[in-house]
Amino acid sequence: MKLKILLVSNQVRGIDGTGGLGDVATALAKAFALHEDIDIRVLMPGYQTVSGKGINDRFHTVITKDISVPFGDKIRSAHICQYMLPKSHSDEPSVPCYLLCIEEFDQAKDLPEQAILLCRGTIEFLRVFENFRPDIIHCNDWHTGLIPVYLNTLYGKDPYLGRIATLYTTHNAGYFYQGAFPDKAYPTPAERLLYLAGLGSWAFQPLQTRSL
Repeated sequence: MKLKILLVSNQVRGIDGTGGLGDVATALAKAFALHEDIDIRVLMPGYQTVSGKGINDRFHTVITKDISVPFGDKIRSAHICQYMLPKSHSDEPSVPCYLLCIEEFDQAKDLPEQAILLCRGTIEFLRVFENFRPDIIHCNDWHTGLIPVYLNTLYGKDPYLGRIATLYTTHNAGYFYQGAFPDKAYPTPAERLLYLAGLGSWAFQPLQTRSL
């Protein structure tokens, strides 16, 4: 039986990635895919304003529709598109990439709100998608830091989601690369972010140290 891994990253080189974060996500996924006993998939935000060229067909294959993503007192609608990671040469393994498409990704006021949508949307997608059920979620940098928090709290009693293991890795140790921004840097207060994330004041420390 293959070990199933979902690598979640805010950027993926070859689809929408302009820095080292996307390079690492793509390189790791392709390295894992070389192992016959591993089934690796990638998930990233489906930004409409993609930076790469020549991949306008990335939203053509919709595999899941009408995913409900809680966001404060509202429910955001999401869908998942599937796109294969581009190959640099023909011998590279094929790696599926799921694009989590939520309109608010391009409308969110700030990066913390985008991160909340990415993390909650990822889990809600896995909750309804039966064709791939990961054993491990690799959370690539601070944008994905709420995924372990959610799995251990709001979804901890779910018979499937509650058993998923997580691996969290930090891409850059610099202060401004960990999502630990000064309050004045973004318009949304910390209390409001906790509300949007569906978490109470008890979650302040996990938010501060692991993600937002």
